[in-house]
Amino acid sequence: MSQNRSSFHLGRRILATIAILVGFKIFTAGSSLYMDPLNELRKLVLPHNPQQLELFGTDLPYELVNEYFVKLVGALFILAGVLIFNEKRRLGSTLLITAVVFSIMTRSNPWL
Repeated sequence: MSQNRSSFHLGRRILATIAILVGFKIFTAGSSLYMDPLNELRKLVLPHNPQQLELFGTDLPYELVNEYFVKLVGALFILAGVLIFNEKRRLGSTLLITAVVFSIMTRSNPWL
């Protein structure tokens, strides 16, 4: 019984470490990886929209919005890894699944 429990804790810590490392990679260099798929998605959904997004009275370029969104996904990976490492498995796994679904949905994800 003790062997199974220690294996479970080791596996959870390895998963958390991998999530933190992937999140750090996406947070630091993910904008160059995800910029093309997110721009294609914007052009598909908003074909006649200008190059800037008017948000709260300011004009933000879509590239900046995409960069912030990618940093948010990287932060989700990191936060999920930290939560799983600290035995907050329910919230951590929910955040990890959310971040992984985004990575799977985009054409250029870091695992391909």
